[in-house]
Amino acid sequence: MIDRRLSWMMVLPWLAGCSWNGSAIQPDPGIPAQWPGEEMVRMTPDAEAGFRPMPWRELYADPQLRTLIEAALETSRDLRAATARMEKAAALLGVAGAARVPTLQVEAGHLAARTPGDLSSRGQATISHREDAGLSLPAFEIDLRGRLANLEEGARAGYLASGEATHAARVVLIAQVAETFVLWREMEERSQLARTALETQQQARALVGQRVGAGVAQAQTGLKAAMVLEGMRADLAETRRQAALARNALQLLTGTEPDVSGAWPALAQLDLAARMRLELPDRVLTQRPDVRAAEQRLLAANANIDVARSAFWPRILRTTSAGSASAALSGLFGAGSAAWSFVPRIDLPIFDLSRRKNELAAAESERAALLAEYEKVVQQAFREVADALTSRGVLEERLQALIANRDAQKSRLSLIEQRYRVGLDGRQALLEAQQELHTVEQQVRAARARVLVNQIQFYKALGGGVG
Repeated sequence: MIDRRLSWMMVLPWLAGCSWNGSAIQPDPGIPAQWPGEEMVRMTPDAEAGFRPMPWRELYADPQLRTLIEAALETSRDLRAATARMEKAAALLGVAGAARVPTLQVEAGHLAARTPGDLSSRGQATISHREDAGLSLPAFEIDLRGRLANLEEGARAGYLASGEATHAARVVLIAQVAETFVLWREMEERSQLARTALETQQQARALVGQRVGAGVAQAQTGLKAAMVLEGMRADLAETRRQAALARNALQLLTGTEPDVSGAWPALAQLDLAARMRLELPDRVLTQRPDVRAAEQRLLAANANIDVARSAFWPRILRTTSAGSASAALSGLFGAGSAAWSFVPRIDLPIFDLSRRKNELAAAESERAALLAEYEKVVQQAFREVADALTSRGVLEERLQALIANRDAQKSRLSLIEQRYRVGLDGRQALLEAQQELHTVEQQVRAARARVLVNQIQFYKALGGGVG
């Protein structure tokens, strides 16, 4: 029968260990309790319902854009690095958790020793043998002050922070792909507008040249037409350059080269009108992975402080073994060969108090730094949402004004064309109307792209969604 004392030696480690974490402090980021522009929040329907970010696959409904985002998520080196760091944190969490569980080892050994004659009771040199086999729990710490529990808590917070950092990297990558895609489509559309306008202007320039050569029009009119034509060529070259740069950036993000000859959606088809509900800042900001990651890092710092404080208390360790021992291998498992040992130990260094004090001061300073960083992250998150909210209405208002201006310019151009055909207006008036319409069309494309980018940034500021 196993000795009762031995059974308590086996069970005692499972009864030890509790966290003394009571050093946490409340952060105060100092953000307003309401978003700027209260009417923007009121226009959100169903405010009583809980805030739930929209998954990115629902927001970016265009299948081609979704394909590009999925390709970027698969090939991103930054995301791979973040995932690897998360896996490392998971392994460290496992190591910290294993320290709270006794290590059970199977041991078997043979000992042979020679004792000189002057040390032997018989006055003759002797050779002794010992055979051992059994189980042991080596140097297990009884966690009465919660040191191991806080080490595990800190490792768990580090793992959760790594997971949130990985999510944050996904959010940033998705937004980068969407914004680059919008910029590419904007420049492609503006390039197409510039090509069409350039063809029209070349025809007009040729006609003006004929009229100037025939003496019907003044040379100044011909020079003005040439100036407009070269200006359009310059605009086309610049938009083509910007489109190529955006396409290169998109290829780098996704690892695939977009097919420029494919049927890509127009900017007007990519309306990402923000369908997310908006609540008070303290609710919305908790959805952001960077805020949650900063919070977990702060929790890890609190746990590290408690670990440093526990160093001022003695550490209780004990080694336990039970098995069989005999002078010969044949008697190792015979009757009466049972053997056990119990070796408790208390460790408390007495000449390193300065080191432990400095370790505690370092842990407290690290927490103070992480607390400030956490508050800064919350403030930055609030500003990003507030900026996106503030810009949203202005950008949409500007887009609608430019669309109205474009429609008016189209009507004006149509009227001038009719007057030109009957001789009431000259060619100069027609050229100016065409140029003004071209300028407004370019402005509409740029304004529509800015609205889309604002919607992408607003979605990212709210946490970017999941899925």
